[in-house]
Amino acid sequence: MENNIQQPKSSVRNNIMISFFIIILLMGISITWILQKTLQTNLTEKELDKAIVDKIISQYIVTSIGVSITAMILSLVIAYMLSMTITKPIRELIVGAEKIRRGDLNHRVPVRSQDEFGILALTCNQMMDDLKKSRAELEKYNKELEKRVKQRTKELEEKNTVLERFYRLTIGRELRMIELKKRIRELEEKLKNVNTKTKGG
Repeated sequence: MENNIQQPKSSVRNNIMISFFIIILLMGISITWILQKTLQTNLTEKELDKAIVDKIISQYIVTSIGVSITAMILSLVIAYMLSMTITKPIRELIVGAEKIRRGDLNHRVPVRSQDEFGILALTCNQMMDDLKKSRAELEKYNKELEKRVKQRTKELEEKNTVLERFYRLTIGRELRMIELKKRIRELEEKLKNVNTKTKGG
């Protein structure tokens, strides 16, 4: 597991192991106490010597403690194995979710069973596939959009160039028209002056 992944404060594995340990401990104490009282009552009813009863009870307690310790150790081993079947898939899912968060959509969460964890791992993998597909479609759309924008920009630049030429052409024509009108006025003035001089002289 990667160092950046936050570890849970209370481990499920520890909780399972502690629960098993407490259950076995309480069962062992209860059974030992019940059997000790039953044995003591039966032995006392048979009117055996108190020393013999105490010796049998002492041996029973020692044997019970040994059996209880063995049962507790065995229960811890079973609890550890059981907890691993629960916590390992959870940790793999945590790693998978962290990889998704970082954008690694090629990671696959191992599907180890057909139970709820297996279904969750399969769903997680399907979600990554869907995200990967969506990302690819989005990238394709972005490229197509960029292509369209470039094409439209080129078209607009071409139209703008045509408009600029037309603008220059019309402005040039207007300036020539203004100049021609001015020249016509000047010629009309000169013609008027020549006509006045010929009439007057």
